[in-house]
Order: sequence, then structure tokens, then C-alpha cells
Amino acid sequence: MERSANDKKTIKKITEQRESAKTQTEDETISGRIIKQPLKRKGHVTMALCSDSGNLEKWTLTKSHDPQSYHDARKAVRGDIWSLPAKTVTSFPSNTDPKLLTRLENYEEDQKQKVKMLRKLKDRRDKKQIKLRNYEVLNKGYTEYEDTPEEMIGLYTDNFNISKRQRQKDKKGGIENAFMEKQ
Repeated sequence: MERSANDKKTIKKITEQRESAKTQTEDETISGRIIKQPLKRKGHVTMALCSDSGNLEKWTLTKSHDPQSYHDARKAVRGDIWSLPAKTVTSFPSNTDPKLLTRLENYEEDQKQKVKMLRKLKDRRDKKQIKLRNYEVLNKGYTEYEDTPEEMIGLYTDNFNISKRQRQKDKKGGIENAFMEKQ
């Protein structure tokens, strides 16, 4: 292979060849995108696609209808763009119904509130356990723990971590998460 010359005549010829060699490709917006992994059965493949109009479509590609499309469909994965024809296409309207969207948003808010409540309950249970343990340690007296300073250190760090102000500071810095992972 030789290097092309750099003179104006040769460069102009190369650019003309490149421009004439360009082919028109299909517009990808016309094609549907596979939104679920295709179901591969003997003799046919069923795919769920999102069409360019925003509707959900169920496509069935049979081996007898088009063997090449069937072969390609068996190799397809979720997220691929699909432009080959299908034997059967069933279209479903997209979920753009305002009532449905508000119901979904309300459901999402309810789920977020449930998660918050579960976190609060967990924090409350943890606080109660720490307070009970601290109370037991303090009631036994310091003399029993002179040989084990680890428990006293644990007591003081637990009391320190309980304070709301400190927990908020730790959350901002990510210290609390690292502390919880070590335990």
C-alpha cells in the first residue's frame, strides 16, 4: 500500500471519491427498539418493541415467514434497534394517560414514605439497644471495666454518634456509612 500524494489535484480526487461513496442509511428513528429480551421459541421469536411513535408493540417473527429475520431475531438482545419486518405486529398504546401517570406518581411517593418510616424505625431500635447497653455498662461501675477499655471507648463513641447534630454532619461527609459498614 502506498501513501497518497499531497498535491491539490490528488486531494480533490480523494474527496470526490469519498463523497460519491457515501450511501444513504436508514433513519434509526423509524425503527423500533427492543425493550425486553426476546422470547426464543422453536419456530418463532416474540419481541417487545417501542416504536418510533412511542407505542409498545409485540412482534412475532416466524421461521417460515422469513428465515433471515428469524435468525437475526434469535441473536437480538434488549436495547437493539430492530427494522426488519415481522409477520405479526400487535400495538399497545403507551402509558401517557394522565390518570395513570398520577397514580404511578402517588404510588412512588407512598413507597418513598414507607422507606423513610422503615429507616426511622430501624434508627429508633438501634438507639434503644445502645441506650440499654450503655445503661448496663454504667450501672456495673467503672471498676469492672478497668481491664477492658474497649468497652468504655465503645460506650463513648455510641453516645457521640447518637446526637442528631453529629449524625447530620456525618451524613454530609459520608462518615456514618463507612462506620456502619465496618460493623
